Amino acid sequence: AMVTGSSDTALIEACVRVKSAGRATTTASVLQALLDEGYVGITLSEVRKACSKAAKLAAKAAEPAAAPAPAQTPTQPSESKLAKARRAAEIAVKQAESAMMHAHRELRLAKDGDEFTAHIATANRGGAFIQGCSERAIIGALETLGEAASGVVERRLEADYCTLEWMLLSNTAGTMPLPDEVRTAAAQRRNLLKPLRGGKDVVAMRACFTAPPDVAAVQP
Repeated sequence: AMVTGSSDTALIEACVRVKSAGRATTTASVLQALLDEGYVGITLSEVRKACSKAAKLAAKAAEPAAAPAPAQTPTQPSESKLAKARRAAEIAVKQAESAMMHAHRELRLAKDGDEFTAHIATANRGGAFIQGCSERAIIGALETLGEAASGVVERRLEADYCTLEWMLLSNTAGTMPLPDEVRTAAAQRRNLLKPLRGGKDVVAMRACFTAPPDVAAVQP
């Protein structure tokens, strides 16, 4: 059959077929073999291009599949970065401690009205003082009914919030590890008080605390 005209793909396939059968090795012999088969209207230049494309396709098919990229191992932070993080945690704890002590002095001053007495009452940062502040902050019980008064309850809320913040930062820094239940209670209590800080809703602030042991309830 006479074959006239041919698409690039058909001509490439024909060149591959002729060469694979061992009927031709050179471009000229491939052209001759195709002409013998009945192809007409094809030139040596077209056959050369078709043979070249066929060779490239064969080489590409023979290429090995690309190896998968090696899994990336997590990079461990350098010692300098770890030291920097530890230092930042220590600074945060110190700042929180200062804020806590200031808040407790302000609370004592609001309750007693005497700056000297307030300073003396909060000067001791020993274990007993810290433990008492921490327990009161988590439990949320007022020491006296006077702490529910306007102008005082705001200070009590701030003192408790700062204490809880200091406790949680100290736990994170590893300087004062907390049991899971204490850490959870401290975080929940801190989140309860946080929206009320610096506000004026005294009724909502009082609702965050329970009455002293000898009083039935905190009156709004």
